[in-house]
Amino acid sequence: MDNVKERMDIFFDRNAPSIVVDVKEYRNGYMKIRKRGGRIRAFTEITRENLPYCKKLMSLVDELRHLDGVRGGIAISETEYMATTVLQESVPLTEVIYSSIREVVEQGQYIFDTLWSTATPAEQKIKELEEGVEHPVIQVIGDTRTSISLAYDLIGSARHEILIMFASAKTFLLAADAYTLNHYQKALQKGINLTILVPVYDDSRKDINWFGRDGYAHNVDNHIEDKYNDGFLDVNEEVNKIRKKIPNANLIVTDKSINTKITIMVVDNSKSMIWELKDDTLKDPYEAGGIATYSNIPSVASSYASIINIIRKQSDLYEQLKDSKERLELLNKQLESHNIIQQEFINIAAHELRTPIQPILGLSEIALARNEKILHRDDPQLKETLEVITRNAKRLHRLTDDILDVTRIDSKILKLIKESVDIDEVIDDVINDFRNKVELTSDKQVKLAKVIKNHSNKSKYDTGSPNATKLICDKNRVMQIISNLISNAIKFSSKNGSITISKEVSKDHKSVVISVIDRGSGIDPDIFPRLFSKFATRSSNGTGLGLYICKNLVEVQGGRIWAHDNNEGPGATFSFSLPITNPI
Repeated sequence: MDNVKERMDIFFDRNAPSIVVDVKEYRNGYMKIRKRGGRIRAFTEITRENLPYCKKLMSLVDELRHLDGVRGGIAISETEYMATTVLQESVPLTEVIYSSIREVVEQGQYIFDTLWSTATPAEQKIKELEEGVEHPVIQVIGDTRTSISLAYDLIGSARHEILIMFASAKTFLLAADAYTLNHYQKALQKGINLTILVPVYDDSRKDINWFGRDGYAHNVDNHIEDKYNDGFLDVNEEVNKIRKKIPNANLIVTDKSINTKITIMVVDNSKSMIWELKDDTLKDPYEAGGIATYSNIPSVASSYASIINIIRKQSDLYEQLKDSKERLELLNKQLESHNIIQQEFINIAAHELRTPIQPILGLSEIALARNEKILHRDDPQLKETLEVITRNAKRLHRLTDDILDVTRIDSKILKLIKESVDIDEVIDDVINDFRNKVELTSDKQVKLAKVIKNHSNKSKYDTGSPNATKLICDKNRVMQIISNLISNAIKFSSKNGSITISKEVSKDHKSVVISVIDRGSGIDPDIFPRLFSKFATRSSNGTGLGLYICKNLVEVQGGRIWAHDNNEGPGATFSFSLPITNPI
């Protein structure tokens, strides 16, 4: 601490706040650092037991944050590193690891910064502990290991009830192989009500790759190859075997029509998680899952719980009537109602996910305006904070829209509103929107230009030609396609780059081709084979959903989409075609 000149970053477990506060040498060391102008950032696990110490610690550091499950401790200054695994309440350290090697210091700083970015402000955690109100959270988790680990924590924290609806029977088996079964058993031992919905596997399908206990896929009709017994295991039989291991659970095998692309878990009707299913034929459970969403908002959790209970009741009704004369009629009604249930799910998800985002956007923008106009002063730090909130809320809003669009596409319930559209006006509207957007929100001075190509392949800049091209299409979805392509082009363009949007009508006047040409870095060869697939991206702030959505929006309107590196000069060209229903 005597060697610290500018900063000390430190994190430690729940026992350490008492050490800093009660041990005079540590307390004085912190005070001396700050007295000579040094800055101290710290995070720890704030609990009800160490809350008084944490409140005192806040006066000894510049900023304190909370992070669950912190173990041991690490401290880093400009030139030194120290770590320990032994921390006892109000007792000085007895064993430490020390280094002044630059690489070790840099590694320790990286570890601190990574964890610091995920920690929450101490004031927020203290308020939660004192008032018993948990801060509302909607978190999108891209790493499957992280989301599954969080799910285990949620199962362990359950007090009354756990509801789970799996995307498929094989997803349920993968989860069981990933030690989830142990967590179910522990919850049942505590008296938790556990309900699990597993869709029955469709035995009529003959062209499925199955996965065996060895973890490899085997195309063997309707069974899983079991190399240990030189035989075959039926998927539904395996589900029943797991049922016997958790006899106190309410494990319901639902109708095969309930197979979805998402797994839903609700804990105590107050917290929820959703996972996208990528590929349940993969041998690694962590690779089979996709993006997950966590929420501790009760209204969101209760909405998902309602969906699970609807399907549960539907399954109970099916079981009651499956041997009666009404079975065929009931099956038809279930097939008809399945699309309604999916549509209700999408509507509920859209409403509940967007509800907390809108006030965040609105209030942050009001606060920005109040800071600059009403108070007649400019607080740079407050302004930067509000801009960060607004920017990330908008990003979450876009991500929510993308996830909902992907769900609609994969569930085949995407609806189009077709009308007669002047495609030239649509292109002009999108360009004007982006010109304003780039000027206001981007550090890139990207130039946008529209070009109309005639049939002899000579180009002329558009001057409001009366030869408008009319299409019968969904105007908003076409604008979404063009906007996504321009956003990608801006993302990979240089600071003062240029982007051209061209329109060309085919010689037979049966289709129109719209292209977005940039002069950026081109298409990554590793990404190119799966360019229009989900999660194909090399951008640090992208999800890889945009082009997948574009492809499906184009194809559902009878067109096609493609891309290539520019033949002359740098950059890439993304093009899509749409049919002209009424030829000009």
